[in-house]
Amino acid sequence: MMITSFTNNISIRILTGIVFWLGFAWLFFHFSKGTGKILYGLLSFGFGVSFYFLPILQIISLLLLIIILVTFASFRARVQNPYEIAKASFEGGGIKRGLTPPEAAVLLKKPVNVILASTIVGLLEKSFIVLDRISPVKLAVSSKMRTRNLSMNSVQRATQRRHLAQELGQVLFPFEELFLELLEQEEDKELSDIDFGILLRPFIESVAGRLGGYDLELSREYYVQLIDKAPKESRLKNDLITDKLNVFERNYRWILLVDDFDTILNFGEQQFQPAWYISRRKTRVGSFSSWVKSLMKTFKETISEEYFQTNLGKEPNNLTSILLHDIAH
Repeated sequence: MMITSFTNNISIRILTGIVFWLGFAWLFFHFSKGTGKILYGLLSFGFGVSFYFLPILQIISLLLLIIILVTFASFRARVQNPYEIAKASFEGGGIKRGLTPPEAAVLLKKPVNVILASTIVGLLEKSFIVLDRISPVKLAVSSKMRTRNLSMNSVQRATQRRHLAQELGQVLFPFEELFLELLEQEEDKELSDIDFGILLRPFIESVAGRLGGYDLELSREYYVQLIDKAPKESRLKNDLITDKLNVFERNYRWILLVDDFDTILNFGEQQFQPAWYISRRKTRVGSFSSWVKSLMKTFKETISEEYFQTNLGKEPNNLTSILLHDIAH
């Protein structure tokens, strides 16, 4: 009697059909991740024809769908972790372009010694600092960028440094300002005696500020491809050494983020050395790549693991804490 009543009531059949297709659509596209629209259309057409000729199948299908949805919701509620894994989530999206090599190194979870070495090389290239001694490394802020001999507070010094950088035709990034302030304050010390750990959190906070609103994973993929591009380009320049050296001169700061950068920069009997390294070093101590490796080694010995254990940050969804956690591991 109930089946006959259902068969003869067109309104009920249409209403239950709509409910079925809505539930089926949610279930189908949830598991297909939004794909398979053609398959969904074919299945829907098949269900429609079957329901028209076999009302009992419509009732059974709806009941089965309800059971599946309730079971799925119940299972999902039981297994869902009450503590979400920390991840950065922002409105907007897309790729963040325009990062410097040190900033990209933070994004790519490079070790802290690589990040610090990349920063120092960038400061040397821009003539913001100079090599007082190559081994053991001793750095000094360039006379054209010095501000501590002036009667200024830290904010005024930062403003003055930006003006001085413009006179050199360079851009001074906020994280670079942190390094200049510390190096000028510790001007009498060797590199290994300077506590660069105090700069990590403000440095990474500045990187987090630039990454806010962008897709981290898409941005990481972009910079991985950018870093891979330079070595590939250099391998295409096998015929002319000058062409290969020009490629390195343009891209060597990105190449330094590759694990085996020394094998890339030293090819055959040639060793790439940037113009600033050749012109400013006072004594010849090895190749540029070997000097960078020693620089990274110094930073690795300077920044202890205990620093990260006490400075990772407490906010699980804070991007700065996440980036600190990534480079610490």
